[in-house]
Amino acid sequence: MSRSFKGFLQAYTQELTGCETSSIKKLFEAVVGDSPRGAEALLLLALASGRVDYLMRQAEGTAFEAAYRAALADLDRAGGMLEKWLEQLPDQNRYRKVWNAWRSEAMRLERDRRMLPGVRDAIDRVMAERGMTRAQACRLTGLNKGNFYAFMKGDVAKLSRETAVNAYRTLANG
Repeated sequence: MSRSFKGFLQAYTQELTGCETSSIKKLFEAVVGDSPRGAEALLLLALASGRVDYLMRQAEGTAFEAAYRAALADLDRAGGMLEKWLEQLPDQNRYRKVWNAWRSEAMRLERDRRMLPGVRDAIDRVMAERGMTRAQACRLTGLNKGNFYAFMKGDVAKLSRETAVNAYRTLANG
């Protein structure tokens, strides 16, 4: 399932800061501390979630305040549309790199969605060749029965590409 830009920003900011929280204050404390790489993602998260004023209050008096104000002024000059602004930034821009990371994830998820029906068909063929039931396949692969059954009925969102390919390999070689 594809995440929204806001959902991606939440997870990406947490990853970059090492904090598993949605608190803007705690995420900013991590950025100021030992995770400055999360600064751009945090500003974009604050923008996407309507909490930019709160972030700016946290940033007052820090080295990040001027950088955030400059980015917000640039965004305002570009018409205030976040996605449009990010698209027109140069590729080496740190805000654009966050946008590119999201686009890359979204494209990967779309490729996985197109590939998974083929993996499902390959699993089905292996099971038919071996005279194996879905329950037997679940036991052999260790997969959740409900997710596997739904996947085999066509709900490709129930297994990741990696899990589906690993299940195929296990069934084909086992």
